[in-house]
Amino acid sequence: MPETKPITLALLADELLERSLLAVGLERTGEFALVLHCGCGAEVEVTAAAMAPPDLVMVGFPHAGPCARPAMLEWVHAHWPQTPVMALLNELSVEGIQCAAPCCQGYLCRATDDLDRMQRGLHQLYTMRGYVPPEVLRVLAQPPPPETRLAFTLRVLNETQRRMLDAVCGADEPTWTVVAERIRRSPGCVEENATRMYHLLGVKSKAGLVAYGRQLGFGQGRHS
Repeated sequence: MPETKPITLALLADELLERSLLAVGLERTGEFALVLHCGCGAEVEVTAAAMAPPDLVMVGFPHAGPCARPAMLEWVHAHWPQTPVMALLNELSVEGIQCAAPCCQGYLCRATDDLDRMQRGLHQLYTMRGYVPPEVLRVLAQPPPPETRLAFTLRVLNETQRRMLDAVCGADEPTWTVVAERIRRSPGCVEENATRMYHLLGVKSKAGLVAYGRQLGFGQGRHS
């Protein structure tokens, strides 16, 4: 029988120890041949541009902080468009999956996937051109978290209304006339916006508006 040709793999991950362990582990399976093994910085583009596209690319996303797409991933997407890309995420979250989705066809997670699982995922990505395990689908199917009262308030109020709410919740309990002077708006503008705010926030009076705002931290200059 002819010998099976190994799957060529480019492994891009900024964490050197992680990258080295993955490279050794995947090559030991005999199924993969590492043709590129480096970080995700843009400086790798010169090396990558001089080589033929690999069968697969595996990209390690940042370990901490908000999910950010590695710089090299955009290059891969543009120059190796036929090569499937496996994202190695720090955790399976809607944010992380959506961050990877424009350029990746498969998803693995550092926290839950061992080397065997990664090998199976890469093999499926190679044969099926996609790897979306059930846990990814479960994460995407989860309803979004309920919006907090503060987030709702900041979303529905415009800039003038937020400044008004912050001013009227001050410790000296200013009148609307004083609020108009402080935020440099006409009394008519403030009166009109106050009426809108009662409706938007479901309160019936200035006192109710002040109580609502102070519960959310308005009155201290942080939301103006």
